[in-house]
Amino acid sequence: MSPTDAAPFDPKALRAAFGSFATGVTVVTTYDKSGSAVGFTANSFTSVSLDPALLLVCLGKTSSNYETFTSADRFGVNILSSDQTDISTRFATRGLKDRFAGIDWQAVPDGAPLIEGCAARFDCTVHECIDAGDHVILMGRIERFDSHERHPLIFAEGRYLAPIDLDTPQVRGSVRLGAIITHDEEILLRSDGKGNWHLPLSGAKPGLRSARADLDGFFAAGGAAIDWGFLFAIFDGDSDAVPGNADTLAFFHGALEAGEELPSQCRLFPMDELPMEDVPISAHRAMLRRYVDEHRQQRFGIYVDSPGPRGTVQPLALRPAPYARNIQDKEIMQ
Repeated sequence: MSPTDAAPFDPKALRAAFGSFATGVTVVTTYDKSGSAVGFTANSFTSVSLDPALLLVCLGKTSSNYETFTSADRFGVNILSSDQTDISTRFATRGLKDRFAGIDWQAVPDGAPLIEGCAARFDCTVHECIDAGDHVILMGRIERFDSHERHPLIFAEGRYLAPIDLDTPQVRGSVRLGAIITHDEEILLRSDGKGNWHLPLSGAKPGLRSARADLDGFFAAGGAAIDWGFLFAIFDGDSDAVPGNADTLAFFHGALEAGEELPSQCRLFPMDELPMEDVPISAHRAMLRRYVDEHRQQRFGIYVDSPGPRGTVQPLALRPAPYARNIQDKEIMQ
């Protein structure tokens, strides 16, 4: 590191560097002036002192929660467990009016709202509020806490890590969810920091739901939300797409919602300016070429793997049918 590496820094590069440090995930909670429970997802949590019992969290000054939390006299810190990625994503989603809707939580007498099912929870009074650049440090004095024997949710490099990820470098019998994300006439690609571009891909997970939550968490942490669409391709993971890391890969189409920010590693490319020479994975190049071609024709299909050297693309009807009708038919047959 030389003096030329000194500030000012590229904010996106600095944010990505910070992201290389694995952390737990918390939801910080309080009540607003109307008495409604509010909260936000934060991984900038630190224990400070045992005597007195202190902790801290950081809150961005541009956050919609800034005024509420800096004027509160009490707040809670909920350390999420490994099966609470959906809660993390929900409390990180911008523009959601009631983040507590559908969430099991506890209204502690004279305390902050606390979420059920967490690895640990802390109810705090505000000890000090410290200005820190573009953030504010909320230091809390712990008034009460509880903890449970649950694996914590871990976040690193823009994605969630399940406890199994910490024990084994490869997860077998698993699923990875990939994404072809579009906005207008552009496609989103993710940089690996080495000059290469890839389609966004989740970590190896035991099922589609957890893989979807992992990818949702990546985008939510970067300030974006995805409107998921149709299945685009499904195939075995024994190719160069992610060699040896998963048994099944499923790529879905999704649309970047208007006005959303992008994670620091991501960029939108016009469909006629895709950097194919910098996309090292042949399966990703093939899917990009196919998507552009099908988009121009407005006739999409689903690539399905087969035992042979090549799979097939099955035509897709873009007018979805309600699944409830199938359930009703089944009930009638019984």
